[in-house]
Amino acid sequence: MITLSMHPVLFLLIIVAIFGALALIVFILRKHVPSLRDDDIKKPETEEQAAKESLDRILVPIEDEKKENKDENKDNEKEDK
Repeated sequence: MITLSMHPVLFLLIIVAIFGALALIVFILRKHVPSLRDDDIKKPETEEQAAKESLDRILVPIEDEKKENKDENKDNEKEDK
């Protein structure tokens, strides 16, 4: 029976063993259960492709300023009428 009056080193070893067992179970499950694998993640082939994909996710295309000005002028004309 495990009691709190046990030697602290033994208590620490028991905790480490529990976490080790959990890690081993997770490792085995990820190795053998297809839905837990990371095989389907697409990795870029080169650093350039990785950088381009990262920038494409972050950057938002900006419309031409002339188009924006025309749209604003049209909106202003509609409001004036």
